[in-house]
Amino acid sequence: MPPYPIQAARQEQQGTVILDVTINAQGEVIKVVIERSSGYRILDRAAEEAAHGWKFNPGIKDGKPVGGVVRIPVNFSLNGVM
Repeated sequence: MPPYPIQAARQEQQGTVILDVTINAQGEVIKVVIERSSGYRILDRAAEEAAHGWKFNPGIKDGKPVGGVVRIPVNFSLNGVM
């Protein structure tokens, strides 16, 4: 999970960002698209930037690793943060 942006926490911004993350056959992120915004640009940007650093286990097709698109919800909630 990405770190909660301090400015967003101070402004009590919360929400869920839905990301479509495209990975290659090595499990590396090659593209991140915000499918649904949290309603707050700072939270959306934090989720998107974090996703670029993630590593995945690729899918397997016919015994070989393949890339694909993974839909990931990233929830920013202040429960327990403040």
